[in-house]
Amino acid sequence: MWLAEDFARWGLDVRVVCPGMVFGPGDIGPTPSGQLVINVARGETPAYTDGGCSYVDVRDVARVHRLVLERGAPGERYLATAHNLSNKDFFQTIARIAGTGQRFPWIPTRVARGYIRLLAAIAIRRGQDPLLSPAMFDYSCRPPYFDNRRSIEELGASYRPIEETIEDAIAYFRGRGML
Repeated sequence: MWLAEDFARWGLDVRVVCPGMVFGPGDIGPTPSGQLVINVARGETPAYTDGGCSYVDVRDVARVHRLVLERGAPGERYLATAHNLSNKDFFQTIARIAGTGQRFPWIPTRVARGYIRLLAAIAIRRGQDPLLSPAMFDYSCRPPYFDNRRSIEELGASYRPIEETIEDAIAYFRGRGML
């Protein structure tokens, strides 16, 4: 049971926003999703595997939070996500916008899973957080695609094109010397 559900049962006005894979400008960390954009834009991502993700611009997620407060129903959950893309399509879009021209060969999921586990073990041994945990890798292989119709129809949400988000993220990272 989620804590938010308990609060709603107690009569508190709980409204939940569930975002997809969030990225975009302003990622000072960078977060793992921002680092993925940086790595692909640098040409440092050698291949792709099966799977994909549901991506959304951080600015759109912020707007959905505001809309949920203004128009959302108490006790409800709203998805804030925009673009369901395969790993291949996401990587190729970043490479095209970044101007790398990189092509990404496909590698079998079993091979990639072993490689991700090895990289995670090395990162942990060095006292670092892995860029991609084995659990997140497995999750992305499903793929976790979502439908945003409810946020559009009930809240009036709108989502910018993925290309705009990628362009703005790359410009942000370049402007800060991160790319």
